[in-house]
Amino acid sequence: MESISLAILLGASEFPYAKEFPPWVQFRNTHDEFVRYLTEVAGVGPDLVLDLFDSPEDSHRQIWKIHEFLDAFDILPSSQNILRNLFIVYIGHGIIRSDVYYVAVRSLRTDSYHISALNMRDLGMTLSKFKRFRKFVFLDSCFAAKIVREWLAPADEVVGIRADLAFGGKGSPEPGAQRNPAYSVTGGTTIFCAADQYNPALSPKDMLLTMFGNAVLTILRTGSVEHIEYMSMTEIAELTIDYLKEHHAEEHIRPVVHSPHQPQGDIREIKIFKNFRYLDPSRTSDSERMEKTHTAGRSEQHGIFAHQAFRLSRSILLVVAALVVAASIRSDYSNLKDFFSPSRKETSPGTSPGNSSGNSPGTSPGTSPGISPGTSPGTSSGISPGTSSKNSLAIPQTRKKPNGEVIEEKEPVPLPDSKRSRTWAQLDFDARCAIWKPCANTKFLDAECKSIPQKWDDSEECKASR
Repeated sequence: MESISLAILLGASEFPYAKEFPPWVQFRNTHDEFVRYLTEVAGVGPDLVLDLFDSPEDSHRQIWKIHEFLDAFDILPSSQNILRNLFIVYIGHGIIRSDVYYVAVRSLRTDSYHISALNMRDLGMTLSKFKRFRKFVFLDSCFAAKIVREWLAPADEVVGIRADLAFGGKGSPEPGAQRNPAYSVTGGTTIFCAADQYNPALSPKDMLLTMFGNAVLTILRTGSVEHIEYMSMTEIAELTIDYLKEHHAEEHIRPVVHSPHQPQGDIREIKIFKNFRYLDPSRTSDSERMEKTHTAGRSEQHGIFAHQAFRLSRSILLVVAALVVAASIRSDYSNLKDFFSPSRKETSPGTSPGNSSGNSPGTSPGTSPGISPGTSPGTSSGISPGTSSKNSLAIPQTRKKPNGEVIEEKEPVPLPDSKRSRTWAQLDFDARCAIWKPCANTKFLDAECKSIPQKWDDSEECKASR
């Protein structure tokens, strides 16, 4: 019998009005991968997808959009005599308030969960109006199995009608499933829950997807050599549990499958999901089947290795980044220490006490203070041509006035960053003037000015400049 598939995606990765729920990129990544699977593999056309994930609209508006989406398809004449498969995917946070199960949407507000979160009972009642859809639900949220109770609520707790009739059901809930042929089961609901009603779902930060989403999508995309061409929700669940046991043995939460509505049979037994490892015995030889089995196994191992490599490379990058930051801090500290430490001029051994100018013995009186013989007059004291200057001008911490009074000196006047490794002779006019003018204003009495020439070729021009 001919069939058609539709899809609805719900949930959010950001909750700007509920600060207790930080942004979670794994939710967005899992949503994106489910969209790819549904449109590229499951055969859901782009015009048959209602994507409300990260929608800014409130929960009531989203439920109304779901109603409009399904109603528009339900009344089409071309859709009357075909099977209708509806895939519903929710990825996000599950919330229990006053024993009612809600799921978070983007517009969730901390102070009003009861009106801003999506009430799963309301969603169930909306879906119950569309009885001729086979509903396959993937619920990736904390306490996900709590939804079963919401969708099985007695009549007087919901809207005054029996829940099983509201969902088009006259059969009993699980486990008494009927074993009707797949084409004869035109309605019902099965839900693959990421966790039972007592446990949270897991989404480690070192994974690209949620733990449940990663496992389910891996099975949906790779399949199993032990099953036939199509697999049921029950088989998908069993393979997912095996995958979680193998790859997350110590930390996984066991997912569960429930079929709360079985008007004609349990649709979790319907084989609807394509198995990409299926080996048709009539079309393949033993060697070809063995090669395909090994290839599929290698593909899965490559996927596992790629994920492990991603985690390892992420750790290495974090370590390298920490080392770079530490080295940068150490370098900055060293530069600051050199910058702020005052440079002391030490008297060379053999210099007479009266030779305060710092001249070497034998230097003629006419030589500029601190200039060794043979040094050009434009070269300042203590700065030899081609020698790196200090980060700041040489400044003693104290100075003695002519009357014998000892006073503390001011903080050093640092050279600009671009001038720290240049001598007086190498400085241009602007740089020299910037250093010389403050010293001229204090008549070269400050200690930092002792090594600055009182007269130089352009001193008059510097004095006249602003």
